[in-house]
Amino acid sequence: MNRIKNSLIACGGLSLLIATIALVTPHPTQGQGGNTKPPSDVNVVNTPSVNVANAPTVNLASGSSVGINPANNTVRLPNTTANPLPVFDANDGRQPFQASASSIQDGTNVSTVTVATVPAGKRLVIEFVSATGQVPAGQHVAAMQITTIAPPTGGHTHELLVNGQPPFVNGDALFRASQQVRLYADPGSTGGADVRAHFIRSGIEGQGQFSVTISGYLVNVP
Repeated sequence: MNRIKNSLIACGGLSLLIATIALVTPHPTQGQGGNTKPPSDVNVVNTPSVNVANAPTVNLASGSSVGINPANNTVRLPNTTANPLPVFDANDGRQPFQASASSIQDGTNVSTVTVATVPAGKRLVIEFVSATGQVPAGQHVAAMQITTIAPPTGGHTHELLVNGQPPFVNGDALFRASQQVRLYADPGSTGGADVRAHFIRSGIEGQGQFSVTISGYLVNVP
């Protein structure tokens, strides 16, 4: 009898313990469908804003340099059709140039005169040449030439077209050359004359008088 009583007491205590555990254990929340949903994270996304009116300024220390990455060396300029990129012609810096020279032959039929010396760092482009030759009656001017120095091949001789004119007031024979050209002259390697004129007449008697004028412009060269 005591053994049955003790068993009933033990069973009652066990039932009380199980009921207590069931009360204190949390249960997952169920939705309308009865499915259990695990908890999830909530992310809040904020849209960043940049105040372009107060853009920062980058200052470079003296002696510093900024390079372009050779792996991505593209440079883009903010030009548009309405706001095009300004450009200029390198020849806008050319400098007008003119020079003249003359000579008198006496006892010879050949004369050479220096017309111009091209400054260092410049190239002379000759666009027009005019020349005059006056020789005694019965003679004629056989040649009028311009020689220029244009590296790497050195000097070049350019023939002018000589035209006979009516006799001069004192009876001398008169010849002229006047023509548009396109000649180039660089500075001489020794600093000498870079543009010369050559005159040849048919005789040596009396005096031969010659003059030449060139016009063009100077440009910068490396």
